[in-house]
Amino acid sequence: MKRFEENHPCKSDLIRATCEAIPYASNKQSRDIIKQNHNVDVGSNLIISCVGTHKARKELGAKAGLIDDAKEFLKKFTNDIDHAFYWLRRAAKAQ
Repeated sequence: MKRFEENHPCKSDLIRATCEAIPYASNKQSRDIIKQNHNVDVGSNLIISCVGTHKARKELGAKAGLIDDAKEFLKKFTNDIDHAFYWLRRAAKAQ
């Protein structure tokens, strides 16, 4: 049985890294880049679950201040991402 390699990136990590490097790339372009650079197949569903839809990424990409807002929001939860996600999910259900 193979040992888990700690530094081996998973598909989600590859998707996030590609999206950070080329935020304007469509899902198909991201799939092609990951396939070409890492020889790994990823599906659109996985891309959407990791970084959202291409339409949403394009709309949010124009709002450069979002990273600062996100950092400020996370600070309210003492940088505990799980706790912040919990409250984001509750807020989404309340709408």
